[in-house]
Amino acid sequence: MSETIAPLVALSCNMIAPQLKIIGYNTATMSIFKFLFSGVIRGSKVRDLDKLLNTSRFRDTTKKEGDKRIEFERDYDRIIYTSGFRRLQDKAQVFPLERKDFVRTRLTHSLEVSTLARSLGVDTARTLLKNGKLTNEYDREFGNILSSIALIHDLGNPPFGHFGEDTIGTWFEEFFNLNKGIIEEKKKKDFTKFEGNAQTFRILTRLQFLKDDFGLNLTFGTLSALLKYPIRSDKVGKKGSTFKKYGYFFSEEDRFDQLNSEVGLFGKRHPLTYLLEAADDIAYSVADVEDGFKKDALGWDELISILESKLPADSAGLLDTLINNEASLKKIGYPESKLNAIQIFRIEAQGKMLRDSVEVFVNNFDEILSGAYTGDILSKSNSADLCEMFKNEIGIRKVYSCDEVLTQEIVSEKVIKGLLSMHVEAMLGDDYLDTRKIQGKLYSQISSNFKYYFENKTERSNYDKFRLVTDYISGMTDSFALHLYQKYNGIL
Repeated sequence: MSETIAPLVALSCNMIAPQLKIIGYNTATMSIFKFLFSGVIRGSKVRDLDKLLNTSRFRDTTKKEGDKRIEFERDYDRIIYTSGFRRLQDKAQVFPLERKDFVRTRLTHSLEVSTLARSLGVDTARTLLKNGKLTNEYDREFGNILSSIALIHDLGNPPFGHFGEDTIGTWFEEFFNLNKGIIEEKKKKDFTKFEGNAQTFRILTRLQFLKDDFGLNLTFGTLSALLKYPIRSDKVGKKGSTFKKYGYFFSEEDRFDQLNSEVGLFGKRHPLTYLLEAADDIAYSVADVEDGFKKDALGWDELISILESKLPADSAGLLDTLINNEASLKKIGYPESKLNAIQIFRIEAQGKMLRDSVEVFVNNFDEILSGAYTGDILSKSNSADLCEMFKNEIGIRKVYSCDEVLTQEIVSEKVIKGLLSMHVEAMLGDDYLDTRKIQGKLYSQISSNFKYYFENKTERSNYDKFRLVTDYISGMTDSFALHLYQKYNGIL
């Protein structure tokens, strides 16, 4: 049975079985029918939840005696202590190079997503068990996997947020137009459509160097749930693809293939990926209200006006909550009544989105498990219009377009394009290993771990050279990238 047909057949069984019961087929007959028709035989490709929660790793590890953690809890602990995770504290969420400690960075955003994702996982597992869709308790597994992948879902994002991703892609597009044939055509999208999700997968499976080149060596269950887009860069937009982005570079194809096989993804999303995506959207869409207000990109009267005209009817109670809480806090003399009312508003809005997301996941669980489900769960929930209102009316129209963000993006573009130009030119010269030459001096600045991997684990092709440069630059914090650019240009 093909990878494409198997999930649909499994779904069809679940749809047909109730009809068989109506016309008089007994339970045993239906069980035999489902067994034969769904292809649950040796060599078939039907997805299994326990296999999807695979605790294997690329390299076997042993637990010390007395360690009572499950494998997914060990993953979480490994993540917390990694340098890549710590660097998120100086990477922009919305406002680059932000000096106020109130506004969210990638680190605080990731911590918030982790909290929401864990709640989603636990609530979903318990609801599925209560509704008879699961026969075992999975709340510990669901909760720990989701809290872990939420911590690292933005690990591969370059400095200056999503604008940094776009800038890397634009630079390479222009570069390849001027340098035809410099790498294979099919591999160009690894750079022209640079993707932070794919860089995250590369860091975790290759570059977070401890004792070998297996990265953090996380469990297959954790890694597969992290893959929002389980396709290669050149498959985006191809016929049959349902993904608008990609999840791994050509350089990590072998890692993905092994993971895909061991877990039984069959090129489809892991079920828990849908909950991660929902947690991310829930976290940032409403947080923009809070950060935007604190940064004066969104005034109180503006916010009330937007909510009065754009808030969906079934969420009107949120506006009453906001206004009443602000009045109550102001009455007792609280100094930041508006900000605190917005924080309570955020909590209420996120709570509604969480509950609605669980409902959609549970109602579509069979489809999600089989791999037949498409789209995301939040946009199909009763909170869809609420989330879109936050994203469009507040995020895009107010916060992302404010002068401070736009000014910093101008700076960001100069920094990233400048660093790329210098380092790519250096790597294409014959003297990048000679520190007496400028090419060698630039090469010497690159992280020793990245250089070790490049020198010992690759063919040193042009593709590998470009990969090395993007590893280095995408791994920089906002402040480090700006400082290095200034230093290279004698601005300091």
